[in-house]
Amino acid sequence: MQQTEWNRLGVGAGQQSTHNAGLLNCMESHRFAIRFGIKAAIALGLAAGFWMVGAGEWSAGPPAIEAARTRMMGHAPKLGCTKCHKAQAESWLKSAHGNAMENLKPGKKTEEKQKADLDPKKDYSADPDCLGCHTTGYKEGGYVAGNSVKEQNFANVGCETCHGAGGDYQEVKKRYPNDDWAREEIVSAGMKYGDKEICEKCHNKDSPFNAELDPKYAFDYKGMLKKGTHKHTKLDKHAPRKDSEWLYKED
Repeated sequence: MQQTEWNRLGVGAGQQSTHNAGLLNCMESHRFAIRFGIKAAIALGLAAGFWMVGAGEWSAGPPAIEAARTRMMGHAPKLGCTKCHKAQAESWLKSAHGNAMENLKPGKKTEEKQKADLDPKKDYSADPDCLGCHTTGYKEGGYVAGNSVKEQNFANVGCETCHGAGGDYQEVKKRYPNDDWAREEIVSAGMKYGDKEICEKCHNKDSPFNAELDPKYAFDYKGMLKKGTHKHTKLDKHAPRKDSEWLYKED
């Protein structure tokens, strides 16, 4: 304030000094708050707008929201489900499910495609009508065409297609270092066991390869589960589920 203003208000020199010091402190605090607020806003904006989804890959949207919506782990080599379930993963790679994307490529299954009125020269690997049954988690937080990380992690009919998104039930399993979890607990967290209803979402009359086209496409639930998915091995601390003993018998 100008000296004339101080005099008009009847403020002495000592009071002026105290007021000026307080005013300077207030202004400095205000400037700090503005600087901090801008930096915080930028940081929050970046956090909300981007997050790393894989080495060298970035995607839009906050990870907490993505995780809450999908909780899918994927099955890339040495990641997700395959990190622990090695025997199952190796046998799955040789199965029809493990090579489902291959059949969408040009020149694959030529006779079968012709019989189903499909163009054997066409590349169907980005066709939305095919991806739902040839990938894992398409439009459900899994496979995304054109996203290299998502393509690697969710290509083909993988683990979580039949067993449900693994993020939640794996968190439950982690609480049991001796692997003595209760089956009911992981089921309540989303674990599934390849129920027939899951299979029939794709193995049905709406598929271009159905029993009306050729009897060989008639869906054999037990046969497909035993030979078309992966090797089934008994768990050390958990007996086979009721009515599933047949899965573990050698042919």
